[in-house]
Amino acid sequence: MTLSILGGALALPFFMDNRQGEPMLSLPKLSDLPNVGLDSGRAALPDGAPSVKSGEVFYKWRDQNGRMHFSNEKPVDVANYEIVAVDTSANTIQSIPVEEHSDTEAEKAPAEDVVSVSNAMKVMEDAKAVQQLMDQRAEAMKAMSESE
Repeated sequence: MTLSILGGALALPFFMDNRQGEPMLSLPKLSDLPNVGLDSGRAALPDGAPSVKSGEVFYKWRDQNGRMHFSNEKPVDVANYEIVAVDTSANTIQSIPVEEHSDTEAEKAPAEDVVSVSNAMKVMEDAKAVQQLMDQRAEAMKAMSESE
């Protein structure tokens, strides 16, 4: 029941119209999406760019302050920039090996309830004590500011 209400709430803006009569949210049309590969009608790579089968080209350079900049457009008034081509069909992030280990008794979660009713009541009492302390400090600060 809860999932159906949540799904309906998330889908509702796709069916509701705004003041212009258009849907509040809509998915992009296929023609609005960028072409995936360089071979599918996109512009050719700039001169000096490494060739890739499918990917993106971007420029990187360092300004006078030493700050590194990245852009998909050729920088203006910058002579020293680097053209970088990234193959988007390749996984560029090296995976980290995961150590295999067996669960020992120390690593297993406790079988008992971590927050029992008595612990929850103690936490509530502690929270009330902290609130009282904060109220007292607020009153003291107010009195100090009024006396100045």
